[in-house]
Amino acid sequence: MTQSENPMRLRLTLAVIGAIAGFFFWMLFEHLPDVISDQRLLMLLAAFIGSLFGGLLLMVGRLGLRAAARYAVGIALVSSLLLYWASFRFLDVSTFFDSIHPVFALIVLAHLPLPFAMAQETAPGGWLDYEGLFDHAWSILVRTITAWGFTGLFWLVIFLSDQLLELVGFEYLGEFVDHYWVSMPLTGIVVGLAMAVLNELKTVVSTLRRLALQLLRLLLPLVAVVVALFIVLVPFRGLEQVFGSLSAAGTMLAMAAGAVTLITSAVDARDGDAAHSRVMVMSAKALSVLLPIIAGISVYAIWVRVGQYGWTPARIAAGLTSLVVLAYALTYASSVLVGFAWRQRIRLANTWMAVSVIALSVLWLSPVLNVERISANNHLARFDDGRISVAELDVWRLGDDWGIAGQAALARIRQIKDHPSQVALSDKLARFDQGESRWSFEHDRGGSENTKDVARLKTILPVGPAGQLIPDGALEEIPRVTVGRILASCENQLVDGRPGCAAVIGSFSRAKEEHSVVLFWRSSSAAKTEIIVLDQVNVTGKFRYKRSVFSIGGDAEAQPAEELIAAVQNGDFRFAPARMDAVEINNIQILPRR
Repeated sequence: MTQSENPMRLRLTLAVIGAIAGFFFWMLFEHLPDVISDQRLLMLLAAFIGSLFGGLLLMVGRLGLRAAARYAVGIALVSSLLLYWASFRFLDVSTFFDSIHPVFALIVLAHLPLPFAMAQETAPGGWLDYEGLFDHAWSILVRTITAWGFTGLFWLVIFLSDQLLELVGFEYLGEFVDHYWVSMPLTGIVVGLAMAVLNELKTVVSTLRRLALQLLRLLLPLVAVVVALFIVLVPFRGLEQVFGSLSAAGTMLAMAAGAVTLITSAVDARDGDAAHSRVMVMSAKALSVLLPIIAGISVYAIWVRVGQYGWTPARIAAGLTSLVVLAYALTYASSVLVGFAWRQRIRLANTWMAVSVIALSVLWLSPVLNVERISANNHLARFDDGRISVAELDVWRLGDDWGIAGQAALARIRQIKDHPSQVALSDKLARFDQGESRWSFEHDRGGSENTKDVARLKTILPVGPAGQLIPDGALEEIPRVTVGRILASCENQLVDGRPGCAAVIGSFSRAKEEHSVVLFWRSSSAAKTEIIVLDQVNVTGKFRYKRSVFSIGGDAEAQPAEELIAAVQNGDFRFAPARMDAVEINNIQILPRR
């Protein structure tokens, strides 16, 4: 009798594996830091242990201990060593993990190969057998969620039991499990036992998988209608919000990724289990054909965004994700348009796209896709050729966020001695060297750089009503980083050639003794409107900076910047009574937050 066919032996095996995993993590966090000072080595051990024991818990029940160990060791070794290699992009591990994206790459490398390994050992067609891949992938998802859900329930019962026993003076249970050398191995034991029981109940896991797929299919017609409606309305609404916003592109990517999941659920692992109702088949085909449009728009939106502001690790990740989604979309659409065996074509595409994602994750942690180096070099190149000014130069990202590559780019910037704005550049570098926090650096209102930017802003900022002038001392209250963003928006002209910013001067007070300056400009993260208020504190002329406003009759900051700024410059506004006077534009009243 094999291990997987002997329930008690499997339970004992997985419980021991879970206990050993918990013990190693306890040692890793509690004792090894006192013995090993190298943080990279500790990170390597943590990644290896997590990947190894996670793979064992998921595969032993299906493959047996020996085969599972062979694959789990290989996968854990490759993924943890790649993570270790990538960490040398930074001087220390904590800064490396602040960037977040290596963790996601590690998760992909540690989990996505598991279905391939399991299919290789169990499926007739080996590691490319789609039925085996599909079944194992969904089984892993169902078993992981269920096992950890049960573990959470176990600890809830322990907590309630401890609270109940404390009522009669028995406090030993809580004191016992409060020790990490107890709680962490115990958590591993519970997870292992849950995995073993779920492996015994293969029919239950299969039923849960079928239930999840059937529920997902119910969303397919709705998503198909929504995507079609979006595509129809985009030309009428305008593309500014789509092409000018990384968040809008992210929304489209998330919707496209969800659509891929829904189509996959309808196609299933085999034709006999696939959705066959007319509504579902039509919805799956229609969504497959429409998918390249929404994926293509998201790719172009990110491309436009990169053209405006350059590469960053987040934009590189978004760009690669959009290309992966577009590849899915094109293969799905071509499969449907070809006509025959369209489900089989989609299954084949899913297999090779999964392999591509694994390969992309390997490249992400390798020097080939050193996103910090790419971002730093791009930022430096944009500064060298004048596409970004000193005000827009992000020395904090270069010096703190983008590792060794960013610091190398910053060192090259320090060598510049003949920049047209050399005084401002030297001032910015000097403030960075003072070791201030990023927040204080960006919100500082002093320095020659800010004085020069404020002076320039006064010369190009359109002010209404006609004939009004910006009061002395008002713009000086705006943080330097915000001044730079307003300047950049002003210089990025509207379609009609006017500056991409505007200001309104008036009073929110019925007494009309204290004036306010309301500034409008394009958001740096979307084609929406940024609004600030400079409120006069008293008649002596001192102003107070207010970062946000609230609106009556609609969300002013959600309005397209082009429309709102043009309306202000056209004079289409007035100070109108609410509970206090407000700026009224397009029937929306805007007031400063008190």
